[in-house]
Amino acid sequence: MEFEINDKLLIDYLKGNLDEEQRKAVTEWYEASPQNQKELENLYFTLFVSDRLAVMERINVEKSLQDLKARIRAKENELIEESERWWKGAYLKKAIIAAAILAGVIFAGGNTLKHMISSMNQSFMVCTAQGERTKVLLPDGTMVWLNACSQVKYSSSLFSSERKVDMEGEAYFEVKKDKHAPFVVNSCGVSTRVLGTKFNIRANKEEEEVVATLLEGSILIKASEPKGQEAKMIPNQQMRVNKNTGDMKLANVDDSSAAIWWMEGKLHFEKETFANMATTFEKQFNVNIVFMDEKIKQERFTCDLETKDNIYQILSILRLTNKFNYEIKDRKILIYSIK
Repeated sequence: MEFEINDKLLIDYLKGNLDEEQRKAVTEWYEASPQNQKELENLYFTLFVSDRLAVMERINVEKSLQDLKARIRAKENELIEESERWWKGAYLKKAIIAAAILAGVIFAGGNTLKHMISSMNQSFMVCTAQGERTKVLLPDGTMVWLNACSQVKYSSSLFSSERKVDMEGEAYFEVKKDKHAPFVVNSCGVSTRVLGTKFNIRANKEEEEVVATLLEGSILIKASEPKGQEAKMIPNQQMRVNKNTGDMKLANVDDSSAAIWWMEGKLHFEKETFANMATTFEKQFNVNIVFMDEKIKQERFTCDLETKDNIYQILSILRLTNKFNYEIKDRKILIYSIK
């Protein structure tokens, strides 16, 4: 069922007077665009904050907001009285916290309060270059380790019921638990939903698969269309999702911690294609690897390597398998199959 998103519906949302289906509709509308987010946040500020600021700052709030209030009055005879039901909205937990904090800072001054409201809409982005690894603490307390050539963008809003991360590359997460705000990682069309857990995701845009490895807790993996499959993972499992088809392959692993050896400068490959290994080598060692035929790209290797070794030492070791040969031209490495 579709609902018309108007001022009256938004006011009822803020006061907790909507049913589950209506709240879901408003939440989806709110998260659809920055303009919608701004509109709802301005309305929240008008209803629950601006009257208090008016007293403190001696400003004429009625005049500055008369257009908004006129639209509201046109849709209802009078604003619905603030009641205890406002505090029961399932999607207003962060607004409840904001109101509680409001009581403690109301005498601190209008500018302080405005800054507090603004800071509740948080965004955060960090990225790494070739050969670089880093660790970062997100605003919600989640710890993230990024591998080379990776990026995470974190966002959390006053009116959102989720903590969201858009990710590319490879990263390990230790998620801060919050049962009221699930943590969702979106990576190349694959969604990973958690409450609090430890997991690694590899989502390199050059690779066909997104690979998730779970160390602790549980996560829900959902693939993109056309299939839109989803599956719940338990510790010591690894999920491979084909980005093109949405096919999912779940497997048990003997040691899930091997997936995060890269944090210590180690490279672990388990039946990995040479093409995917080459992607890792390019990011770690700032080289360009070119395969001279398709056959060698699909060869698979199982090995443990270290980034303290240079790329030429690593290729010399792998060449002992007699599956390929290579030629070096400056920073370009040409890979040939052995006939």
